[in-house]
Order: sequence, then C-alpha cells, then structure tokens
Amino acid sequence: MERPLWGRGCRRGRGVSRFGVAFNEPSGLCLTRSGGTNEELRAAAIGIATAVGARHFFAVVMRDTFPINVLRILNMAPEVGTVFCATANPVVTARREFLRKIGYKR
Repeated sequence: MERPLWGRGCRRGRGVSRFGVAFNEPSGLCLTRSGGTNEELRAAAIGIATAVGARHFFAVVMRDTFPINVLRILNMAPEVGTVFCATANPVVTARREFLRKIGYKR
C-alpha cells in the first residue's frame, strides 16, 4: 500500500513529526475530510478548516518539524495554488492588526 503524500518527508532527527490535515471538499455539502498522525493536531486542523468554511481549502497543523521542510512537498501537488501561512509562530494577532491597518476589519 502506497503512503499518502503528506506522510512523506516528515522526518526530523530520530523521530517522525506529528501532524493533522483537514480538507474541505468542493462538493455541494462541503464535507471536511481529515487525517494525520496525531488526534490533537487533526482536531485543530478540522477546527481551522471548518472555521474558514471555504471550498478547495486545506489546513495542515504540524509539531516537531519545520514548515519549510514540508512546504516544497505541498507546493509539488498540482491542486495547491497558494500557501498563505507557513510559520511556527502565532499569526492570529498579527493578521488581525494587519487587516485593521488596511481597513478590512474594525
């Protein structure tokens, strides 16, 4: 059985990184599919995908790995158009401040 794309290239040092992936389908029901190696991270990815609610959207939440090591693999998939955030740092506060600065949010 072939390993899924997200299981490749996720080794760090002696261990394997932990991650969760959630994908919103483009179907009429906009179902959210998920997978991963850690239930906590899988639940976090589902929460992100559900909160965004957009079709053709996926969220990847990782622990014990560097996003830059996975970014190339994600960009190789023909379905991936743009990666909006690939960081180990919290971005929620910075994003809100930026959106307020440009007048998008109050």
